[in-house]
Amino acid sequence: MEYALQKLPALANDLSPLIRNPIVVYSFLGLYGLLLLALLAYVHTRFRRAAKTLKLLQTEWSSAESKYSNFVGMAQEQLSKLSTPPAKPTPVAKAAGLAPDVRNRVVAMANRGNTLTDIAQSCSLQEGEVDVILGMARLER
Repeated sequence: MEYALQKLPALANDLSPLIRNPIVVYSFLGLYGLLLLALLAYVHTRFRRAAKTLKLLQTEWSSAESKYSNFVGMAQEQLSKLSTPPAKPTPVAKAAGLAPDVRNRVVAMANRGNTLTDIAQSCSLQEGEVDVILGMARLER
């Protein structure tokens, strides 16, 4: 420990001409100031870029949010259209609501070889309805 303490004053004595010289001190302070200014300029440019990126993200977010809200509104309209029952009954729904004796009569007439037109006229149905009833009868087999 003693040896380290003895060496320190020798090192201070070696640097003393540099510390006493004002040119060296001011050049060191000037270099320190320039480095500090360079660091501040670097941080400033980084924050400016970050601010620009943030503004860009904000505009993109607001446009995406408006597009999403429009999309949700259109989807809700479509769902409301799908959930409301149609005004006119379709032939399938009407055929499903027929009495079993009418369905049996249509199937029996088709088995006998009558045409769709003949069956529709005799049962007072449309040809499409007769076709649906016969299709359903084929599926049940």
